[in-house]
Amino acid sequence: MQELRKIEREPSFLRGRVILDGERTSIDCIIRDLTESGARVIFASNVTVPETVTLSIPAKDKVHQARVRWRNNFAIGLEFPGATQPQSAGDRDLNERLARLEEEIATLRRLVMTTRNRTRAG
Repeated sequence: MQELRKIEREPSFLRGRVILDGERTSIDCIIRDLTESGARVIFASNVTVPETVTLSIPAKDKVHQARVRWRNNFAIGLEFPGATQPQSAGDRDLNERLARLEEEIATLRRLVMTTRNRTRAG
């Protein structure tokens, strides 16, 4: 299966709370993976949650508005909309390589133009 994530997950074992219905209902959970842009959350039993929830992480003193991206038995994958998505090392390497190639292409174009001008003049 192709990895769609832009950044690696950070394994964790944090207690959390998924808050539903405008803070009227909440469900305890364990946060197994956490990034700046999302989390994998495990419940003690099979639960049904709406498409948007609030994730509270007391140990980190953080609260995230989240959207459910996937569901699998007792787990859900959450995305934190609006979170900045840092570039992965692969993306940075690719961007650097692309910039070098664009510079090389510009240099080659100048060389071709200079050669054409000399040929026409000569």
